[in-house]
Amino acid sequence: MAVKKITITTEDLKVDANLNDSETAQKTRKGICDYAKSKGDLGITLEVFDQEIDKKCLIGPAKDAKRVAEEVREEFNNFGLMA
Repeated sequence: MAVKKITITTEDLKVDANLNDSETAQKTRKGICDYAKSKGDLGITLEVFDQEIDKKCLIGPAKDAKRVAEEVREEFNNFGLMA
């Protein structure tokens, strides 16, 4: 299966600058999923990182990532997690 790479700008996502960080992050995740669907059948995967060892955290721990993924998947079936 070929991997298709796309570039997404903040203009593509139309994120409101007045949202708090959590709302902005969730709207951005949903915006990415929506944009990916508009470009074809593209899946979006968010990698789960820890918050204590590597501190390379976009989302983590796993229970938080699960909650986020469940909320996004209510609207977008092209979103998933990689642990």
